[in-house]
Amino acid sequence: MLAQDPKIYTELLVPIEKVACYSSLQMRVNLPQRVINEYAEIYRTGAYIEPIRCAELEGEFLVYDGFLRKMAALKAGVAQIKVIVAKAENRDQVVLWAVRAQAHEGLKRSNADKEHSVRQLLETERPHVRQALAPMLTGPG
Repeated sequence: MLAQDPKIYTELLVPIEKVACYSSLQMRVNLPQRVINEYAEIYRTGAYIEPIRCAELEGEFLVYDGFLRKMAALKAGVAQIKVIVAKAENRDQVVLWAVRAQAHEGLKRSNADKEHSVRQLLETERPHVRQALAPMLTGPG
């Protein structure tokens, strides 16, 4: 197994500026504006929307699942946002969680999204991940 889901979660309400989005953890190539607008309207009405999933690493809350929701919350002018936080040991672990996020639910990933995810995995410092995925990108001889 390449990644294990985090085992211990904490749900918090935090200032939105404390929630960091890094491109290295974004596994989508394109962020559909239509979806961001729909989510922003949900935030404006106060209806329930799934909390953003973050990894706590070195004092930061790093989004690994919820980039569209974060952008929508900003667009809606939300000051505080619910997050589900798991403690991470290192950045590679967060990359693995980001790749796994929404693999089977949420907005369907495009082939370009999947390819981008594999490339992000190859950037990790974990040799076994790179070795397992390299043949998928290079193909036969």
